[in-house]
Amino acid sequence: MARAKVIEFSQDEQVGAKVGFSLGHPARIRILKLLQEYPVVSFGQIQRQVPLSDGAICQHLRILDRSDLIESAYLDNGAIGYRLREVARREAFELLVGVLAA
Repeated sequence: MARAKVIEFSQDEQVGAKVGFSLGHPARIRILKLLQEYPVVSFGQIQRQVPLSDGAICQHLRILDRSDLIESAYLDNGAIGYRLREVARREAFELLVGVLAA
């Protein structure tokens, strides 16, 4: 049986790959840009900005969540929305700049 090779890579390399994958679709880039503009964004706001089906948007949000770039948050009206995880965003930025500057 094959052994997972992911353990052969450093934590930075694994995080970099996860973030790189997360940035690999224009819809996810648009979602991240929208989340930079507002503290918390509703699903409806994302729907109006991303020209995809609800299911596709949910999938993109799951990918961003798994990469720790976003998290769920409550809107003022008590509904659940989404926001950037600032610490993860800064760490991802520093990691990518380090890779690209090398």
